[in-house]
Amino acid sequence: MKFGSVTVLVLCAIALSPITAESVCKDAGCSHSCITAVDIPTCTCPEGMVLGEDSKTCTVPVTILMGMHREISAVTEGEGEVRSLVPIGTTAFDFHYNNKEIIAFADNNIMRYSFAGELTMPKQPSAIATPTSRVSSLAVDWIHQDVYWISRQRSAIEASSLSGNSVRGGGVAV
Repeated sequence: MKFGSVTVLVLCAIALSPITAESVCKDAGCSHSCITAVDIPTCTCPEGMVLGEDSKTCTVPVTILMGMHREISAVTEGEGEVRSLVPIGTTAFDFHYNNKEIIAFADNNIMRYSFAGELTMPKQPSAIATPTSRVSSLAVDWIHQDVYWISRQRSAIEASSLSGNSVRGGGVAV
């Protein structure tokens, strides 16, 4: 705005008390937080979350893990980019949600890689077990903290605790 030779710039910031701000966001139906401009609330989300289609609910975007010939990759909902996570060739892997770990067959071992949306290095991957032959598939048992895999050469299901303390094998023929 220009008045004669004077230019006027006005910045306004309205700070609401925490109680008022909380009730404004709640009244607007926001799941987490909001910002207000001219008494019109706009819902916002904490870092790592995205605003849903209803413009009120914050959710964690879905990440899809993909095993490729030379790597484990990921693509996150709302992003079009496939990114490399673990530069290893694998024939089998699973994800342990509670521990935020990728459990994969790599370098002739069942390996553990920390993962919480992005690969959390520098924590080194650790071997859980060494199968008797190449692994064609594996699954994590979150309840009992075990990992099961199909031994390709033996055509049998083998298992180990996730701590790697007890390897069991040959129980079920496939």
